[in-house]
Amino acid sequence: MQLTPEQEAVLKTFIETDPSTSGIGLGDDGPERIADILNAPAAPDFWVSRTDLGEREFFDATSPDGTVFIWAGNGYITRSAGERDCLRAIFAAGYADCSKAGIKQAFTDIFSGTGNAANNLAHAKAMGRRLASVFEKLLATGTGSTASPAIMAVEGPVSANLILSLYD
Repeated sequence: MQLTPEQEAVLKTFIETDPSTSGIGLGDDGPERIADILNAPAAPDFWVSRTDLGEREFFDATSPDGTVFIWAGNGYITRSAGERDCLRAIFAAGYADCSKAGIKQAFTDIFSGTGNAANNLAHAKAMGRRLASVFEKLLATGTGSTASPAIMAVEGPVSANLILSLYD
């Protein structure tokens, strides 16, 4: 993972000043311990937009909010051909990048209305977010709430080698 100089500075400042990491140091297993702290879930919960919502997961899974996709009526079956085509296009690559404003707007447009459509819009919003790690939260932009997930600048775990490279 390649960080910008600005991101490196933010990460280094966090490591040196946050009570969870500031006293650890870089000797022995220090970088691994720091990486473990940074890769843990952020507390309190901090939500980010997913970049990898799988099509089968979207249709088959229960969301963090307990919603499920509803095929019946205006949930999907009686949506217009254009709306159904748009939903297929969103998942053309097998996944949707829910951090993109256009994808969020498409879900809103496709599932406009009440009843099952409104339920599917709530499902799309819930499935389009996930909890961030401390590291992801540190470099994300936005509020991180369920209603307004943040956008990640970096995604995935930080390594001990990255921690060490900050001090080379």
